[in-house]
Amino acid sequence: MLRRRVLWIAAGVTALTIVVGLVFRAVIDLSSGWLLVSLASLLIVFWLADANLEMNHAPDREIPAPYIGLPNTITILRGVVVAWTAGFIVLDPQLLVTSPMIGDGRAWLLTWLPAACYGTVVTMDLADGSLARRRGSVTALGARLDAEYDGLGILAGVTVGIIGGAIPQMYLAVGLARYAFLAACRRREARGLPTFELPDSRARRVLAGAQMAFILAALSPAVGPSIATVGAVVVGVPFLTGFVRDWLYVSGRLRWDGVQQTIPSRLPPTTEVVGFLCG
Repeated sequence: MLRRRVLWIAAGVTALTIVVGLVFRAVIDLSSGWLLVSLASLLIVFWLADANLEMNHAPDREIPAPYIGLPNTITILRGVVVAWTAGFIVLDPQLLVTSPMIGDGRAWLLTWLPAACYGTVVTMDLADGSLARRRGSVTALGARLDAEYDGLGILAGVTVGIIGGAIPQMYLAVGLARYAFLAACRRREARGLPTFELPDSRARRVLAGAQMAFILAALSPAVGPSIATVGAVVVGVPFLTGFVRDWLYVSGRLRWDGVQQTIPSRLPPTTEVVGFLCG
């Protein structure tokens, strides 16, 4: 029943994506590559949802609920908009830093669409968790998909910004941060080494929010590449420094006050941390 409902959502948004792609093609002459990349990204979005459906339960329960729920539906739809954002990797290089001619409405719209899509992702990210807490319908599935789609969203936004000339190439390290962290933890597990849980950190959440705000601003044509470069340093350096610190916690090199437990072999994904050290 639950899987069937997710499949219905997938079918609906796939049809919607095709319609949107055709409209973009007709109205602003956007390459059909947008549609192809978006559809390919949707496969990842719904594969992640389907693979974690058994987690559709409250944190203190183990039996999955038979319904997906409104907050989780919003989270999945956020993943859809992430896929649409990824579609803009087909933009011509330097497009985001090229001011369209006055009166050229199509070019103006095209340059603002990536920022509009990513802004929608950020807004939905704020809405789904808040709604789940108000309705008392927080689930492990929602937390897992929130982390997965945050990671995909950051990677998509950074990649689009780099291709469009709005974000410096070195910032790709931030987009790949979460996946480097997970790969490092898998390597520790493969070597039979323990991985430890992270302490709660308000600073980590603040840095993650600043990261999303920076990407949104950088994708906007109103922010020039010189300003974005400064922002990349101001936001990126503390972000990555925090990742290294968190890796030291995960690998047991740093200890924190409280009971530090090992993490099960299937490590819960985390958006805000990364480790570049492996061992």
